[in-house]
Amino acid sequence: MKNITLPTLIIWGKFDGIIPFPMATQALNSLGTVSSQKSIAQLPHSSHVGYYEEPELFVAAVGQFIEAYK
Repeated sequence: MKNITLPTLIIWGKFDGIIPFPMATQALNSLGTVSSQKSIAQLPHSSHVGYYEEPELFVAAVGQFIEAYK
């Protein structure tokens, strides 16, 4: 993942029982992207399928990311 240097958004459910939330930070830190261009959006009431469980928050996070880097 260190070879990934593009702006990156990681979206993760707080209650993900398949891949626990602390792994989001590990994933973020393993990216080669500069710190100012990578972030995590935590979905506070979701598990592993946040796009389904909290679609409004998911779409908002993606929209903000796209607007920032278009």
